Amino acid sequence: MKRRVLYFCDHGRDWGWLDHFQPRLPGVEFVREEDLGSDTSDIEVAIVWNPPLSVLQKVPTLKLVHSLGAGVDAIVRLMDGLPDQVQVARLVDPVMAQRMSLYGIATVVHYHRGLDRFDAQQGRQEWKPAFRLDAADYRVGVMGMGYLGTHVAQALGGVGYHVSGWSRSGRGVERVQMFAGEDGLGPFLSELHCLICLLPLTPGTRGILNGELFGRLPKDAVLINVARGEHLVEEDLLASLDSGHLAGATLDVFRHEPLPKGHPFWSHPKVRVTPHISSLSNVPTAVEQIAQNLERFWAGETVQNTVDRVHGY
Repeated sequence: MKRRVLYFCDHGRDWGWLDHFQPRLPGVEFVREEDLGSDTSDIEVAIVWNPPLSVLQKVPTLKLVHSLGAGVDAIVRLMDGLPDQVQVARLVDPVMAQRMSLYGIATVVHYHRGLDRFDAQQGRQEWKPAFRLDAADYRVGVMGMGYLGTHVAQALGGVGYHVSGWSRSGRGVERVQMFAGEDGLGPFLSELHCLICLLPLTPGTRGILNGELFGRLPKDAVLINVARGEHLVEEDLLASLDSGHLAGATLDVFRHEPLPKGHPFWSHPKVRVTPHISSLSNVPTAVEQIAQNLERFWAGETVQNTVDRVHGY
């Protein structure tokens, strides 16, 4: 019997996934929303990116929703509208971790070595060498020590930076000084030169990058947000940059994507914008991981990398 799987991927993220899924799972028919028909009783699995609730509710027999990426906040926020039986699984991909680590290293080095200053000097044809701190004295903090955050922190430590991490649990990570919970947040922030946000998006972390938090960072610290745009209170960041408290920010994620034309971030002299490319899903390895998880599900085995519906990650 041919199995059917609901496939939904919003515009801009559909990079030929089905061309890879179909040869890997030849006994599966991947069904788009418009082809569901009236009888969906044989569909228990959905593979999705950023689905509307209305699509998932068309298949009341769903038991597993698998994300095409590492982030699952767009799915978790829909869970109240889905039966308790539905599991959510996400990607945990070493290729994505490597990509995120390289982005983190490149961006930290940009600020640590003052490359933005030298770019500006070049435009003015100025030759002004400047001393920068050694890497061991440049303090980088990673908020969110999940799979990606841990890899980024260890990669930065591996090239000589002083790295600390902050998470809900504060579990130990090699070469990383760990802080935990609200009591640990102030000490974690207090000495940083650079803050990297890699938190999951949950009700407790939405808007966490705000004026109060920026005020707890030392003057001239910089922010790198590669988690979700909704972590950031944009107006507070602009105010902190304009006041001179924060020295800069690199943003890869935004409340609204693509970032609207005319948004202040595009032209702000202290903001660097990249179009959500810090760690794109690697289609071949992602397809293999998802295919293995589907095979486990259909065999009655434990699905890997499932999400806690209470914590949201």
